[in-house]
Amino acid sequence: MSGTHAAEHQVVHCVERSERIVLENVRAMPRVHPRCGTNLFVGFTLFLLTFLAVFCAASAGGWTLL
Repeated sequence: MSGTHAAEHQVVHCVERSERIVLENVRAMPRVHPRCGTNLFVGFTLFLLTFLAVFCAASAGGWTLL
């Protein structure tokens, strides 16, 4: 899936730069897009998992939190 997702980003870059959508132009575009929702989702998920791991360990081990 990541290969096709990156290709979508490359096509979006072409459209935003008013380039013709041909293979040569698309391949020249970056694979990462700054407004990608997937990046936000992955970052939030990692934060949430870390947060939950700390609080679950704290409640199971009898830790007290400030």
